[in-house]
Amino acid sequence: IYGEDDRVEVSEGRSKLVRRDVVAVRGGPGDLSAAMESRFPCGIERLNVVVLGDGAPWIWNLAEDLFPNRVEILDYFHAAENLWKCASALFGENSPDAEKWAAEQESRLLDNKVEVVLDALKWLRQRYRTGPRRRAIDDLSRYYGNNARRMLYKSYVNAGHPIGSGPVESAVKHVVQCRMKRPGTHWHAKGADAMLKLRCLYRSSGKWDPYWDNKKAPFKAA
Repeated sequence: IYGEDDRVEVSEGRSKLVRRDVVAVRGGPGDLSAAMESRFPCGIERLNVVVLGDGAPWIWNLAEDLFPNRVEILDYFHAAENLWKCASALFGENSPDAEKWAAEQESRLLDNKVEVVLDALKWLRQRYRTGPRRRAIDDLSRYYGNNARRMLYKSYVNAGHPIGSGPVESAVKHVVQCRMKRPGTHWHAKGADAMLKLRCLYRSSGKWDPYWDNKKAPFKAA
């Protein structure tokens, strides 16, 4: 979780986070919802938020439940990754035709023209009616069709919204993967939950030291 003022521009088109609040849980969407609500005791429904997701329906369902005032954005890099998978299936991996076709569609996506990309896929469906190529076209058509209203990337950039979930992907790596999924590591549920809580505190801005100060306070008083 981070706010618009928590990012600083480091170069043209690139920014980095200077503040963030990390939330992670073991469990399902309901557990994450409870953890998110605990971060905003003043009322989560009052927030104006941008929700970045990879297209999984549970993310949009959770966002709808939590944030009445929201902008939903399909992570651009997931959109592009799926586009290139389709291009490779159609024209061959790393082929000039695949690169040319994918680059053309990427340019359209970045110009708010997802419907033009969907039209191009409809045209290809008439050419490839069976086989792996048709399945790749259908998969991408379904993915873009379900998320088209979340793919107005030019408008998002102009509004100052992020279109990539890089900070979230980075947090998953540093909070969970690097510490809790080491080779040979085994966890009991209680220990895993405690470590996950500590990792979130450590990676959240301004929370690590106050947490330990509060832990020490009773001993100082005694």
